[in-house]
Order: sequence, then C-alpha cells, then structure tokens
Amino acid sequence: MLQNDSLSRPRLLIARAGIALALLLLNAGPATASPPVELSLGGSDGQPRALSDLRGDVVVVNFWATWCLPCLEELPLLERLSREYEARGVRFIAASADDESTYDKIDRVIAGAGVTFEVWRGATTLDMRGLGLGTALPATAVVGRDGRVAAGINGLVTEAQLREALEAALSGQPLEARHDGVQDDDHDLHIDTAKHQDGDAEAALDAGHDHAHDHGHDHDHAHDHAPHGTDASLVPS
Repeated sequence: MLQNDSLSRPRLLIARAGIALALLLLNAGPATASPPVELSLGGSDGQPRALSDLRGDVVVVNFWATWCLPCLEELPLLERLSREYEARGVRFIAASADDESTYDKIDRVIAGAGVTFEVWRGATTLDMRGLGLGTALPATAVVGRDGRVAAGINGLVTEAQLREALEAALSGQPLEARHDGVQDDDHDLHIDTAKHQDGDAEAALDAGHDHAHDHGHDHDHAHDHAPHGTDASLVPS
C-alpha cells in the first residue's frame, strides 16, 4: 500500500502541473502581432515624410543611392510598375541613402530615369533594418495596408518578385517576408556585398541600361560582367 502511495503522488503532481499550464496558456490569449513599421525621412521639398501617413495604402519602399549602379538599373522597372499600380492604391517611395555631399545629384538622376513617384532623403542602415532589410543597396520592402512589412527583397528586385508581392499584399494575404540572401552573425539578412560606386550616375543611366538591352538582358549583365556580390552597394555608416 505504501508503495502504491509513493507512486501515485508524483503522478498527481504532474497532473496538477499540466492543468495549471493549460489554464495559463488559455488565459494568455493569442500572441501579440508585431507592430507596424515606421519610416520618417525628408521629402524632396525638405518637408518631413512618414510612412504612417500612408496607412491604408500598399507601399513599396525602395532604398537606393545615386552612387549605386544596381540601384539605377532598377529605377525604370519601379517607375513602370508605379504607374501601373497607382490606380490600385499602391504608392512607391524611393528612399535615398545619399548624404548631403551627393544631394545635388538626386534630382538629376531621378529626372534622367523618368521617375515620377516620391523621393525621400536621408535614409540610413537603421531605417533599412527597421523594415527588416539588410544593410546593402538596393533593397526593397513591400508594406501592407496595415503598416506591416509583407515582403522584403535584398538586391536587385525582379518584375516577377515585385508583382507577386504586390498582388499578395493587395489581396490581403501578403507573402511571408522574403529575404534573398545569407544571414550574418547578427541575424541580419542581406546578400553578399561589395563596393560598387560611381560618381557619374547620369552617365550610368544613359550607358548602363542601353548596354543591357543591346545584349538582350535586363538585370543579368551585372552578373555576367562582374564577380559575385557586385549587385549591391554598402550604405556608408
């Protein structure tokens, strides 16, 4: 009899612990959703701009710089899709990582690329991390109507990637956040990076895109004529 009692007590304690854990989980309720992201920069007119002001729209935030050649390669695609999706409530933002030393080039580059969507200035690596991106340019985040990141793409974005992310966000069923690349020790997702800078951004727009089309490529020429990793540029710290 004593043996049976000694065996039953641990079982009773385990049962009580299980009941207590079940009640704790029941009272805890659903897990708290991640908060909406925020981005506050200056507009081309010098006035402050905030991502929260665009809540209710799907927003494409493309981080770029005038000295980043792969970034310039993306601009015509972004402009074309911005015109196509504008009527469906999608806003495109070009968040420039240029510092004051190259601010004077932003307007010339944007005009040369025929970009008509908004340009914000003063983006940093902290802003990119805040949207779940890495620290290399270019990088693009698709933010849903609820202000949460629906998809993130590091490196050159393709038309197929961006269309898929936009259609999912517009349908209210955004894709799981996507990051094309590797993961470093700080768990920051980004692609392999290398310096790829050029002070003459206007010339890159005129010559670089023509070179790509003359050879029958869109984005592939950057990979064909450069070592792995030159499709992204580091944002100066």
